[in-house]
Amino acid sequence: MNLAFKKLLATCTLLAVGCVWANAQLTIIADFNTADFTGLFPGSTPMANAANAATIETTIDQAISQVTSLISYSGTFQINFLSDPNISLGASSAPAD
Repeated sequence: MNLAFKKLLATCTLLAVGCVWANAQLTIIADFNTADFTGLFPGSTPMANAANAATIETTIDQAISQVTSLISYSGTFQINFLSDPNISLGASSAPAD
């Protein structure tokens, strides 16, 4: 596992540790195949198209599982994951104007 994946897992774990034990169920739906937002982020592709997509998806799914088990909020969210060679893992970006 490379440094970028370790950073992602560590960040999600820290978030999980800071949350209270859940009585309600938070659901996060990870979408690795969507191309709906690639136009907003030039150069991006669905995460499922990345060379190491299986490793990335497994790491994200594990982090989501840890976080959702600890957050006491009942709701469902969908997160669309994109692969963007212009942004390093752990960085964020706003859509292009």
